[in-house]
Amino acid sequence: MAVSVKKARPAVDRGAVVVVANRKGGTGKSLLARCLAECWHKRGRSVMLVDTDPQRGIHRAESGFLPPDCPFETLIADRVGIDQLRARVAAHRDAGAVVVVDTAGFLTEENGAILLDADLVLIPAQPSLDDVYPSLDTTTVIEQLETSAARGGRPLPYRVVLNRVKPRVTLTDVVRQMLVDVNVPVLASKIMERVRFEEIKLAGVPSYGSAAMGDFRALVDEVENVLMSVEGAPWR
Repeated sequence: MAVSVKKARPAVDRGAVVVVANRKGGTGKSLLARCLAECWHKRGRSVMLVDTDPQRGIHRAESGFLPPDCPFETLIADRVGIDQLRARVAAHRDAGAVVVVDTAGFLTEENGAILLDADLVLIPAQPSLDDVYPSLDTTTVIEQLETSAARGGRPLPYRVVLNRVKPRVTLTDVVRQMLVDVNVPVLASKIMERVRFEEIKLAGVPSYGSAAMGDFRALVDEVENVLMSVEGAPWR
């Protein structure tokens, strides 16, 4: 069944900065960031995709994430410096763009700076015990930044996204409950493990209307609802 693309939204006062972060590598941060950017672009939003990972997971040619004619703006953080990075992110957000940020699997100066400017942090985690504790460590870092003077008293909301979920695996529900039991919010949307995502290096990112992108379309809907519900969030 064909999926219709939402019409472009009217001009907004401000956009949003959505940071994808986890202190553990291999949780699917780059895939999540790239597909979120694709979905918002197809929905008519102005988008900037920022790569703060020193390994440049999104921008490496062999990753297959970015075509030569990428339809939205991208930025490699370590090419511009922290001050210019924050200035460009703020300018795009204030102009109504969605800024999606992919981060390293460890805390860098660029990661810390961009987290201070985030409107929402998404923490991808595979449904495994190996991912639970690094994800909890990540929430601790976020909560410390939220109370820092540099944040200026603004809330710094975060949500866990269960990623690379295998069908009919009981551990997924176990991991979700473990996180909920310690008051970590987990989004209802989850990204299923699909062969198509393993083929990105050869075939590029799936088209917006494809079945493979269905999980991301649902995730974007939920993320937009979170942004609208957070006190002080600049989303419109």
